[in-house]
Amino acid sequence: MNRMFLVYLLLGLLGSLSVTSGLSVMIEHTVNIPCNRRCSTVEWYWKKIQVYNFTEGNLRVAPEFEGRIKFSEVNVREGNVSLTVTSVEYNDRGWYVCSCDGQKDCDHYLDVLVPTQLTAAIGDKTMVSCYAETDKLTSESNVNVRWEKDDKLVVKLEHGEMEFGPGFEERFSVSREDYKRGNLSLTIDDVKSSDAGLYKCSALNGKNKTPEIVTLIVTGWYILFNFL
Repeated sequence: MNRMFLVYLLLGLLGSLSVTSGLSVMIEHTVNIPCNRRCSTVEWYWKKIQVYNFTEGNLRVAPEFEGRIKFSEVNVREGNVSLTVTSVEYNDRGWYVCSCDGQKDCDHYLDVLVPTQLTAAIGDKTMVSCYAETDKLTSESNVNVRWEKDDKLVVKLEHGEMEFGPGFEERFSVSREDYKRGNLSLTIDDVKSSDAGLYKCSALNGKNKTPEIVTLIVTGWYILFNFL
């Protein structure tokens, strides 16, 4: 009987906890921190700072976020009290919590990403680096790595199977073996000018990825012959 009581108590505690999630945004970009609630008084907090307070039709914004908050009273009336921050700064990272009519909910951790830069010449073979803490004993069937370029799938290694996005089938790859060493890097053969862009690395079973976003700059020699 005592065991069953403890089980029900634990389930009740888990059910009462608010849902947390992690978000990421590149520095100087815009992020939307979601929260859908119907309330008359809305407060968003970052650490110990009140980002903004909206009550009785009045909006107050903290000096640290002045001019960087997108707010819509119409959205609030419709039950959308999400927080939108523009021109994100590195120090904006941290926990954000929404208080709706005095009840705190919708807590999200925001990570601010700073892309590193890589330069490669046309025709070269290059590696877009990404490292993470991974399990050395992970079987190939549990390896899970995803690379995106400008928000489009480049290659995904999942459950031992490799899948490519359109146009990335021949020259892009990641290594199953290197994953166990913490190396999630993307290899590009015969670099082309169209390969330039923003690459993002993610891993389901990895943590503390460094770096997570890389800007690839492609250089080359162009010779123009004019025959008159």
